[in-house]
Order: sequence, then structure tokens, then C-alpha cells
Amino acid sequence: MFGAIAFMLDGNMLVATMKDGALLVRTGKEAQAEALTRPGAGVMSMTGRIMSGYVQVSGDALEDDEDLQAWIEIALAFVRTLPPRSKGGKGKD
Repeated sequence: MFGAIAFMLDGNMLVATMKDGALLVRTGKEAQAEALTRPGAGVMSMTGRIMSGYVQVSGDALEDDEDLQAWIEIALAFVRTLPPRSKGGKGKD
């Protein structure tokens, strides 16, 4: 979907690595505004369309494992609220 390597939990995307070294983080719509206040975070846009519920984190903002872990925890907090997706099924999350 994003042309990147994605990491999943129960069939739902958590984070993905981007070619430019950025990290795509799935925040969910309700946590997106707060996530955008964090260092290095920006809106995720794909083909000119802002992707609601996702943020893009600059690679420069991921200085150590703790920075990365914090973003993964944000993604986990949202994705754990989603139902598992069936294999091969295309559902709307």
C-alpha cells in the first residue's frame, strides 16, 4: 500500500519504514493531533491526499531505540483496539 516494509499485528499495520528513512506510524484519528506535536512528526500524505490516522516521523527524530519504542507504543495503543483481520480479507479499519 505504501511501498514500504510494514510491521503488522493481527493483520493490522502498526508502522512502516519509508525509503527516505522516515517512519510511518498508525496513530488512529483520535491520537493523530497529539502525535503531530511530537518532534519530527508531520502529516502523512499519499498522492496529495492527507492520510487520516497516520503520521510520518522524520528519520532524524529517531535518534535511539527509545525514540523508536515510543512511536511503536503509540501505534500499539491504537492497533490493539482493532479486531484481527482475516487472512487475505480486505476490511476497512
